[in-house]
Amino acid sequence: MVRKLQNFYVEIDGNKEVFYPGEDVRGNVVVDVSQSMKCKQINVVLVGASYCHWTTTRTTTDNRGNSKTETDHHTGHQLLVNLQGVLFGGSSTKAVQHPPGIHVYPFLFKLPSPLPSSFEGGTGHIRYYVEAKVDRPWKFDHKIRKPFTVNEIIDINLPQYSTVPVGSKEKQIGCLCCVSGNLNMQASLDRAGYCPGEQIFLNALCENSSTREMRCMRATLIQNILFRAADGHTTGSSIAITRFEGGKIPARGQDLWNNQPFLIPPVAPTINTNPVSVSYHVKFDVRVPMGLNPKILLGITMGTVPFQRTFGRQCSYELAENQVMEAGYTHQVQPLATQFGPTTSTLGYPDMPPPSYAVAVGGLPVNVGDAEARSHFGDQSYVPRYTYAQPFQGQFPQTAPSGQFGSDIANLPPHSGAYPGTSSENWPSWSKAPH
Repeated sequence: MVRKLQNFYVEIDGNKEVFYPGEDVRGNVVVDVSQSMKCKQINVVLVGASYCHWTTTRTTTDNRGNSKTETDHHTGHQLLVNLQGVLFGGSSTKAVQHPPGIHVYPFLFKLPSPLPSSFEGGTGHIRYYVEAKVDRPWKFDHKIRKPFTVNEIIDINLPQYSTVPVGSKEKQIGCLCCVSGNLNMQASLDRAGYCPGEQIFLNALCENSSTREMRCMRATLIQNILFRAADGHTTGSSIAITRFEGGKIPARGQDLWNNQPFLIPPVAPTINTNPVSVSYHVKFDVRVPMGLNPKILLGITMGTVPFQRTFGRQCSYELAENQVMEAGYTHQVQPLATQFGPTTSTLGYPDMPPPSYAVAVGGLPVNVGDAEARSHFGDQSYVPRYTYAQPFQGQFPQTAPSGQFGSDIANLPPHSGAYPGTSSENWPSWSKAPH
C-alpha cells in the first residue's frame, strides 16, 4: 500500500531558532502528498507551556498492620501561549480531499509579551513549538513539531541591576578551650545583573586572625532550579557551575581579591514563574580544615541583553586563571552561526551589535515530539540557545530570508489582535486555541 503522505514538516523563515516576546514567528508547513488524501483539515498551532512532574513514594499501614508502598505524582502546568490556524479545509467534522503534489502553506504567529525563557530541566521544562497536524477521519492523525527558543528580554542595563551586592561574615575558628582566633570575610560584586559571556568582577577579603592555615577562599556560581506542583509540593536542586579559587591563607595572614575577573559560561536566564523557576547566586566561602566553611551568598540576575558599557569591547571569553568548571561541565562555547536573530532594536538598542547565542553548559538535545503520535516525520529534537555576550561574527543578510510566499506575506495589510483571517486563499484564519 502506497503511503499517501510522503513528507510533512514545518520550516521557520531563515531557519531562525531564537525569538523574543513580541516577535513574529513566520514560516511554512510543507505537505507532500502522492495521491489524493482524505482529511478533515490541516491546522497549525503555536504552543508554549511550563510543565513539571515527579513522583514520591510513601509507606502506609492498614488497620491489620499490613504495609504497602504508594506512589504519588506531583504535577505543575501553566499554558503560556496557545494560538492556532487552519491551513486546509474548514470543518473539523466534514472530510475533504487534499490534492496530490507538494503544497506549501504559510503561517504567521505573533508571540505575546511577556513570556519566560525556554528551559529544559529534566523534571520540568518551559517549551515552545509550532505543531502542524493532518486531521484524518477514522485514522490516526499525522503530527509534526518544530521547536524554537524564546529568550525573555531581561535588560541588565536597567538601574535596578546597578546595585552592588555586598556581604560579610565572621567565624570563630575552634571551640571552647581550643579557640585559635577569628576569620573575617567581606565580599562584593560590581553589579547585580549580568549576561552569560560577561565577566563578574569579584572583590573579596579574608582576614585570617587565627593560628591555623586556611586552605583557600573560593567563589562559585550557583544555579538554583525550583519546580512547584499544583498540590503545593516542591523539588529542585542547586548546581555549582564554575568556581574561582585563591591560594592558601596563612595564619595571621589574608587573601585580597581586587576586581578579579570571573567569566560566566553559557547558562539559562533567570526565570521567575510557576511551576518552573531558575535563579542564581555567587557563593563565597573559605575552606576551613576540619571545620565548617563560612560563606556569603550574593544573589544576581542572569539577563539576555548584554551590558552596553562593555559589550563588543576587547575582552577574554576564556576562563580566568584559577577558574575551573565544576565536575561534569566543560566551557565549550559554540555560538549559533546561522542565527540572524532579531534586530537589536527589539532589545531597545538599535546601535548595539547583535549578540551570539549558545547552548547552556550541560545542555543536551531533547525530543519534543508528541509521545502519542503514530507517525513520525523527521527529527523533532532540539536544545535551547541563550544570549551569549559575544558579538556575532557571521555575515548578516541585507534582508531576512523568507519562505516561498514571502512577497505575498509582506504585501498583506496589517492586522491587530489575534490575526483575523484575510482574503488571501493561501492565508489561514487565526484564532486563539481552546485550552
